[in-house]
Order: sequence, then C-alpha cells, then structure tokens
Amino acid sequence: EFVWVAPQVDIGQLIDGAEARARAATPVPVPDINPPTTAGSFVNLGLWLAIEDPGPTVAQVGLGGQWARVQATHSRFETDFGNGDMVSCTGLGVPIADLDTLEEGPCGYTYRLSSPEEDPYQITITSFYDVTYTTSTGRSGSLEGLSRSITFDYDIDEIQTVGTRN
Repeated sequence: EFVWVAPQVDIGQLIDGAEARARAATPVPVPDINPPTTAGSFVNLGLWLAIEDPGPTVAQVGLGGQWARVQATHSRFETDFGNGDMVSCTGLGVPIADLDTLEEGPCGYTYRLSSPEEDPYQITITSFYDVTYTTSTGRSGSLEGLSRSITFDYDIDEIQTVGTRN
C-alpha cells in the first residue's frame, strides 16, 4: 500500500527563491534628463532630472500549496554627476514642463565647469528599491533593499559671448 506524503515546505526557502527572482528582474533606471543625453548641455544651464516609473517588480515561488511573493518598489534615486557632485531625489524626480526655462528642476543640477574636451562627464544614476514579502502562511515583512545603476556620457560645453557697444 502506498501513502502520499505531502512534501515539507520550508517557507524561508520559498521567500529566498522569490527574492532572488525579484532581484534579477528589477530594472536599471531609465533617465529622463533635459537637455537629453544625446545633446549634452552647457555651463550654467540647469538640468531637469527624472527617471521613468519602473513600476513594482513582483516574483512568486510556490510548492505544495505554499507560496511566497516578493515585491521590489522604487523609492528614490541618486545621481553622481561625474565631477564629485551628487543629488538625491525622492520618488521619480520631475520631468521638465517648460522647455524655455534655464533654471534647474526641483531634482536638478547645474554644471559650473565644462567637461574636458573629448572626455564627457560620466553620470551615474542609481535607483533604490524597498523589498517586501508576503507568504501563504500569513508571514510578511521587509527584506534588504536593492539598487540598480546606469552610467552614461554627458558632454558639458561652455559658450563664449562677446559684447559690443553701439
């Protein structure tokens, strides 16, 4: 006679598995910077910084009727401007609304020196995520947060003007 014995499920292992999947699937930030990276910018012209909303990353692992779900939710981002300056922003930042403005945005920055010729600044944007879990057994809580980064070139030039008297 055979008797089916349900497998012993370690909910902690399910949490670990769901966490690993969520960490692997969490995206790098997609910058929304103005002036755009393809154009670069100029000394004393304010930048507007934001990132596209990545939405939550959710992963679930189950076995024998038990499951664990892990969710990574974007909370903030930091920008390293490649010259030693950094800005930290809550949420997703603020995309530019008025293309005629010369001032930096609420989550912006203004370069005071041009980048070296043929050597653009390296901007690094790092998104930080809060990570939480829930299980079929009613357990829930927070896990160690995670971060994702992207680095790109950003050229800053200087415009020279000459004044004349009439």
